[in-house]
Amino acid sequence: MAGWHDFFAASAGSAAALAGLLFVAMSINVREIVADASLPSRAAETIVFAIAPLLTSLLVLMPDQSVRALGAEVLVVTGVAWAGPLVAQVRRWPLTAAQPLDRRVWSVVFAEVASLSGVVGAVMLVAGNPDGFYALAIGIVLSFTVAVLNGWVLLIEILR
Repeated sequence: MAGWHDFFAASAGSAAALAGLLFVAMSINVREIVADASLPSRAAETIVFAIAPLLTSLLVLMPDQSVRALGAEVLVVTGVAWAGPLVAQVRRWPLTAAQPLDRRVWSVVFAEVASLSGVVGAVMLVAGNPDGFYALAIGIVLSFTVAVLNGWVLLIEILR
């Protein structure tokens, strides 16, 4: 775990800053967001994709944990971060019928790959496999990407 310290320290700081920026960005268009039935859940999903990496990184940075105990803790965070957006996406699907199908599919696929990478990494850690840190890192990078893309939609695209 020592080799991962710098990555997760940088990730925690980046996630905290990103979450704050996303809250501010969404507050700029809050009227437009709540006026569209599909956007509040997307806004919540966006925050999840910033907060889950923060929590994951903070858990990894806690000292003197076994890899398996850490994996169990991270599995709770990543499991919620996977299930919450999945439920939101399923509920939002009929509300976004006017959007092109390929855009909706890619949005769901990209978000699911991001969140499931964290789940896979956590399961690997629970199994005692330290290579799970690589899957967690991939999940964090992809989660940041999803959060920024969603933030762009909620800040800029919503006004088009």
